[in-house]
Amino acid sequence: MASRQIVSDIWTAGATSPLFSDQDTRSVGKPLLTSTEECQSYAKIPPQALAQPFREFLTLCSNPAHPVGLPDVRKVNSATVDIVMQRARSWDFGLPSHVTHKYLTLGLKIACTAYCHVASTPDIQADIATYSALCVMFDDAVMGIPSMRGFTERFCAGKPQLHPCLDRLAEIIRDVGKHFPPFGANAIVISTLDFINAELLLKDAAEMNLVPGSSNYIKYMRTKDGIDEAYAAFMYPSATFPNSLAYIQAFPEIMECLHLINDILSHYKEMKAEDETTYVICHAKIHRKNNVEAVEDLVKHVGALMDRVREILGDGEALDAFYSVIAGFAQYHLNTERYQLRDIIPEYFPEV
Repeated sequence: MASRQIVSDIWTAGATSPLFSDQDTRSVGKPLLTSTEECQSYAKIPPQALAQPFREFLTLCSNPAHPVGLPDVRKVNSATVDIVMQRARSWDFGLPSHVTHKYLTLGLKIACTAYCHVASTPDIQADIATYSALCVMFDDAVMGIPSMRGFTERFCAGKPQLHPCLDRLAEIIRDVGKHFPPFGANAIVISTLDFINAELLLKDAAEMNLVPGSSNYIKYMRTKDGIDEAYAAFMYPSATFPNSLAYIQAFPEIMECLHLINDILSHYKEMKAEDETTYVICHAKIHRKNNVEAVEDLVKHVGALMDRVREILGDGEALDAFYSVIAGFAQYHLNTERYQLRDIIPEYFPEV
């Protein structure tokens, strides 16, 4: 598998990360409110009505230093690709090479687009890429659920895992202290274990009925399953941010911004698929609104979150890293055809 091939595939990868999955509440069971009349009310909203809130959201995520739009000004870091490809050759993933290629391509797409502010340290980008690929493998259960169930116990005991992919994931999170300060490194480990715990629970709860008063459960599982805390910690490597106190007070807002980016920008695709279990639709049903109004609510909420981050962090490198990653994740959705954003905001997709 040549580095040139994976570079050419990065912007057409078909997988999605847990943080940016197609159905963010995909396994939590049935919709909160399921009357036929309510479900039909969403279908009556023309998809094109999403165009304006999407434009507002992309404008919100963009800034002069980190623009959102196509053609993408971000470049694939060849040094990062070389490191990841060397790992692909030397590590045992226990999977066919074409399967490994698919997941590593996805990981590189996230790392090179959303974390371009750490491009000068390709080892960090490569760790983010590999971590993302491994978490998607876990999400897709490619290593088998019985092997997955033993991960946390074996990780804590320092025992070998039951699948090579799980050994690689354990190795990555065990070594995060090399690049991240103690708080950030611990947050990545804890967030990963939370993700694994939530993933296994959600697989068991696939047929569980949700009751109308359980909206906090959806938010709780969304936070655990989304790995928000790890991806927030990836913003701040110790070489640039040795002191976590420089950004920790904004951490809750940063985490929420990250998962809402996907909730908003994946909604059009989910709407076309008539998926009634997503965070946007659950928000709409709980608050008795249509899906476009729900998106508008969330766009306003992200704007308020970003204002708070700006107020807390003030001008400087911590705020710039936040802006870079937020713009990068928005760009990731534009770059990825599966979100079908060309259908409703074609002006972001100039003909080449």
